[in-house]
Amino acid sequence: MIKRLCLILVSCISLFVTITGCASNGGLIPGKSTIETKKIYNEYLSIADIYFGMEKYDKAVEYYKLALNSKENYWGVYYKLARTYTLQSKWNEALPMYETLLKRDPENNALKVSIAYIYAMSNETDKAIKTYEDLIKNNPENAEYYQNIIAVYLAQKDYESSVKYFETFKQQFPDNQNGEKLQKEIEKLGKETGAITEEEKSEETKTEVPEA
Repeated sequence: MIKRLCLILVSCISLFVTITGCASNGGLIPGKSTIETKKIYNEYLSIADIYFGMEKYDKAVEYYKLALNSKENYWGVYYKLARTYTLQSKWNEALPMYETLLKRDPENNALKVSIAYIYAMSNETDKAIKTYEDLIKNNPENAEYYQNIIAVYLAQKDYESSVKYFETFKQQFPDNQNGEKLQKEIEKLGKETGAITEEEKSEETKTEVPEA
């Protein structure tokens, strides 16, 4: 990985020297400048992707910003930069970028999920819930959206709303592997908030035990 990164860096330097060197000697062959410039931006993007894969997000941001100068790859790089800001927990930088992307692609649910996540992490809970509610309304077959909104309600210690969405989730996705984990989290919250007493929990357990 490090070796590949070094080779790419050397390649970038070589391309840069080629362009600046030719310019100092009377200019490039017509059309060649554009080709070489595109190569440099592609190399910047490759370097950024490598740093991203290594979780060196500060360096990835640095090179994604350089790669943004490519008109050809602009929106793809723009998305990758927004995603990197999200992983850095830089919500103020990431949110407006995702909103811009969503304006260009209003039906993109993946972007909506990212925005809802940023809302939740930024303590804009009402906006997060509203976004997830809209996603569920328009995509009731997607289990992920139910899990996400339940997670938000759990974080807000809202037992009743957690139960409400979990009941629907359980009915629609009875075989979902996360069902048991969510149920345990809801029961834990119920105990913490006093919504479930130890006696009630004991009774529920008894009814779930099959007869010998």
